[in-house]
Amino acid sequence: MLKFENVYFSYDKNQILNNINFEMKEGEFVYLTGKSGVGKSTILRLINFSEKCDSGSITFDGINYEGIKEKDIPKLRRKLGIVFQDFKFLPDLTVYQNLSYIMEILGYSSRTIRKKIKETLNDVGIFDKKGMLPEQLSGGELQRAAIARALLNNPLLILADEPTGNLDPETSAEILELFIKINKRGTAVLLTTHDYSLIRNERKIFELNDKTLKEKK
Repeated sequence: MLKFENVYFSYDKNQILNNINFEMKEGEFVYLTGKSGVGKSTILRLINFSEKCDSGSITFDGINYEGIKEKDIPKLRRKLGIVFQDFKFLPDLTVYQNLSYIMEILGYSSRTIRKKIKETLNDVGIFDKKGMLPEQLSGGELQRAAIARALLNNPLLILADEPTGNLDPETSAEILELFIKINKRGTAVLLTTHDYSLIRNERKIFELNDKTLKEKK
């Protein structure tokens, strides 16, 4: 489903990624670990077309990124759900309105929007918070809302960038369990974290260190 082959990436002439190779199968849960600032988020940005590699090959859902037409990028992005560490909600809109805004842009009908938002907010356990502004939510509730947003388009793959980075240990564990539940239903999850205490060893783990990526056995 997702494959990196000999991927190199530099930023302002500084090499960030050196010959990165890894593969995810459909429905897998993969941890991407490493210290803060080593380039984990860069890998997610490459997957999401926010950055372009210097050389190498990235393939997602059978589509090779090299040579992809600009008009086809939004279509491929819709197969991705993204959970940011800093949430990125519009502060003057309620939780419901933030999610509705995304679906309206994608062209969904009002009926579908109402049904899907109710379904996803119930799924992450915060339907009762739908009328609240982002500033009225706790960190854990904001992250649940962010996960709901990522699920709106029924993605093949969720990219979760340090989703527990600003949360206390108990809330972090709850958020991780939510990702595991989503994964068990068939959605692939690529989760970056520098917190090794969160990692479950029964899942695939890649560690980014000194610009290179290696699978931990």
